[in-house]
Amino acid sequence: MRENLTGPGNDQAESTGTFFALRMSLVYGGIFLVIGLYIPFFPVWLDSRGLSPQEISLVLAVSLFAKLFTSPMIAAFADRVGNRRMVMTVLAAGSTLTAMSLFLASGFFTILIIVGILTIFSNPLLPLTESVAMGGARARGVDYGRIRLWGSLSFIAANLIGGYLLARYGVVAGLPLIVGAYLLTFFTTLGLPAPGGRRENTLNFSGIFSGFRILARADILVFLLLAAILQSSHAVYYLFSTLAWTAQGMSTLTVGALWAIGVVAEIILFNWSRPILTRLGTHGLMTVSALAVILRWALTSLEPSVTWLFPIQLLHGITFGAAHLAAINFIADRVRPDLAATAQTVNFAISGIFMSLVTIAAGPIYAALGSDAYLVMSGLGGFVLIFLVLQTLTGKSS
Repeated sequence: MRENLTGPGNDQAESTGTFFALRMSLVYGGIFLVIGLYIPFFPVWLDSRGLSPQEISLVLAVSLFAKLFTSPMIAAFADRVGNRRMVMTVLAAGSTLTAMSLFLASGFFTILIIVGILTIFSNPLLPLTESVAMGGARARGVDYGRIRLWGSLSFIAANLIGGYLLARYGVVAGLPLIVGAYLLTFFTTLGLPAPGGRRENTLNFSGIFSGFRILARADILVFLLLAAILQSSHAVYYLFSTLAWTAQGMSTLTVGALWAIGVVAEIILFNWSRPILTRLGTHGLMTVSALAVILRWALTSLEPSVTWLFPIQLLHGITFGAAHLAAINFIADRVRPDLAATAQTVNFAISGIFMSLVTIAAGPIYAALGSDAYLVMSGLGGFVLIFLVLQTLTGKSS
């Protein structure tokens, strides 16, 4: 369903497709600069503050739980008032200020509280951006994947630059880089498409929670649950790969390159997303992702040398990218545009629930099994693959 650009409350109204794509690419660039620094290097900063592996997993997991209710409500508010740019700018400003407070933080509980608040501000930014980008791209005939790939390029830049600066200046450089990335994100949100008006002058609970109606649709709920399981299979990787690789003697620059090389395949996938989706469909993309999850984590559990890690890391473009594309396109095909931000954020919240649970479990699992913890992650892909095959055999695939 295409969004009506002339209707009230549309925050994607105006400009040519090229100009729209440019502005959205800048926003993706800022957000993924944060992600590309935060995911691989923030656990190292937490470790430098004396947190144990279990405490690190709790900090990151509890921060994920913090977003589960607040993020969909913030997105629903943005849908309701019809001004996603204003909401995103406020969120980016709040993220920057909260991240700055980490300079003064010490101790597990203080860091836990601050990171939880940071999550409330920062996590709605990406699903809100996805809703603006997907709706605007479809309305203007622009390829969403070619907008989104600039986020992946920014992620690579963050991995490489972050790895180099941490190798040169030490762990102390990590937090200033993350704060700077949040500040840059704030400035990129100022260039988002202007809102086309307000949907409502007042808010009510039925409006705020209207986007949650997608959970009553069995086809959507099941598909998003499967995507969430595949995304949660990255928990051990996100939490402990940087620590494990540096413990094996790899430099932070090499670690940054390992993170970056996986996103190269993701960029290729996003660049060709339109013909790939046409050929495979969302169900086919999810099946390919499940197969890649099984293979990638099984190989990673063998603790391969850096020579083998580079080609293995290329599977990230499929384990993450294919599942991501499948989920957001599945929603865009089935949810009204005026509920797009809420629906995409509910998708992220469902993914967050599973990622939180697996993240909490990842600490003890990794402490007990070491690299064999990746085999547990591989098993998650096996579960999803079995379910998808059964769907196909029973004729229930999308």
